[in-house]
Amino acid sequence: PPEPVPKMTRRPRLRQVAALIEEADKIPLSIPEVEPMRRLMSEAAAWQAEASGVLEQEGSAALPASKLLSVIAAGEACEVEPEALPALRKVAAQFLAWQSRARAVLSGAHGRMRRRQAEVARA
Repeated sequence: PPEPVPKMTRRPRLRQVAALIEEADKIPLSIPEVEPMRRLMSEAAAWQAEASGVLEQEGSAALPASKLLSVIAAGEACEVEPEALPALRKVAAQFLAWQSRARAVLSGAHGRMRRRQAEVARA
């Protein structure tokens, strides 16, 4: 039979796929689903290695925000949910919240917002 094409609506975690492959390796049969699962696992593991490098640089000013966001986008594209993705999403959310506040301060909007809040409080 033809090899099944991986098509998922809900992404399994990398460790779940690894466990299934390990289990299949113990079955003395040729199972067509194993090879596509190995490819999915390989793709996610490669992303995981890249993400681990990004997480190690997390506190470093040398890591461009655009690199973090592109690594997250690549992780989102994996058919398997890599383990480090939630941690990177958290770092990105912190960055985006900070960036929004910083841009408000730099544009002067922060001061205008505080004055408006003070005017509302007096009224």
